Amino acid sequence: MKINGYEIVINVLSDNLTPQEAIGRMAHNLREPEQTKKIKYLKRSSKNNKYYIQNQYGALVDVSQTQTTHEDIDKIIQEKLSKFKADYEKQKITDKNGKAKKRAWQKKMTPFTEILLTFGTQRPKEAKEGLNKDESAFINGLDMLPRIMGFINGYCNKYGVECISACEHNDEKTKHWQIIFENYDYANHTCIRRNKTQMSKYGKELQDMGADAFRNIAVRGIRGSRAIHQNLKQMHKTEISYENEKALKNEIDSGVKEYVNENFEKIKPLIGKSYYKISKDGM
Repeated sequence: MKINGYEIVINVLSDNLTPQEAIGRMAHNLREPEQTKKIKYLKRSSKNNKYYIQNQYGALVDVSQTQTTHEDIDKIIQEKLSKFKADYEKQKITDKNGKAKKRAWQKKMTPFTEILLTFGTQRPKEAKEGLNKDESAFINGLDMLPRIMGFINGYCNKYGVECISACEHNDEKTKHWQIIFENYDYANHTCIRRNKTQMSKYGKELQDMGADAFRNIAVRGIRGSRAIHQNLKQMHKTEISYENEKALKNEIDSGVKEYVNENFEKIKPLIGKSYYKISKDGM
């Protein structure tokens, strides 16, 4: 699809999370009341957001019409964590002295992954500039749910994990999805970790999966792009910075024009270009 002649582009970002980080992200994504109070960049009511949480049978269920509490979120993450830990600590390792002992779970381990799906356009933009009003309105009007569920199913099948929550945010400038998956490999009894080469491959796979899920709606970002990928918090900071800089520029331009109009007189000679000279009052 195109908006004002430019293709819509899908961006897929990932971040591995500790259990505590996962609780915080889920609270943010599901608009837990105390977390929502801290969000300063919401443009609209959160009532039109869509929230899905994994039930006891492993399926995602719509909980958009109910308020998920911090206790609910903590329970979901802790139940997942207890299963990961139980599997991990069953395994034995041999220490440097040749003695066998059980593995011990570390707080810094990251058994959860958050995936962020955002949308842009191929329109050339100024540094820090995001989507304009027309582009955001067009993207906000799209029904993404079937495509998102296709992406989620594809991700779960490819990496052998389960989806814990999926949230469509319609209360910010532009619609986007934040999804939390498991990041634990039961076959190898450990959290999924990727080295630099594997991360590069994983990042390309995510972009391809996003483009495939949104075929005929959005295209993949340019392969080999040197663009800096930002998380959502960084995106909001950049957007606010751009808007503040633009407001300052407009204020300066307006001030200069006002000063010129007050202190200079425009002269239109019979021959040659118009010019300004200091008016008598301007002196």
